[in-house]
Amino acid sequence: MALEVEESIDMVPQQQNDYDCGLFVLYYMQRFIQEAPERFRKKDYSMFGKRWFRPEEPSQLRDQIRHLIHSCRETELTKDATASSGEGQPKIGNDGTDPSDASEPKTPKHLSE
Repeated sequence: MALEVEESIDMVPQQQNDYDCGLFVLYYMQRFIQEAPERFRKKDYSMFGKRWFRPEEPSQLRDQIRHLIHSCRETELTKDATASSGEGQPKIGNDGTDPSDASEPKTPKHLSE
């Protein structure tokens, strides 16, 4: 059964420069996901239009993405600093066992085989 798709050209907010096209696409998707009804029908096309959002709004997404990248980077730098200082790392004894787990004596693996 062939599915018929009707072509429609809707006027939506447009970028005013040559470099925000990616941000606009991301912003269109974000807004659509937030606002679209569960089942999108032809009558729902009215949600689109020149006034769907202000053209300045997608540019704000750039700052949100930048903040997210910086936050992720800081988290990774903190993890790296902690790992290199040895903090938060399990202590391993000479025989490869965790010395804090002293519930019962451990036989080294190479001797138990």
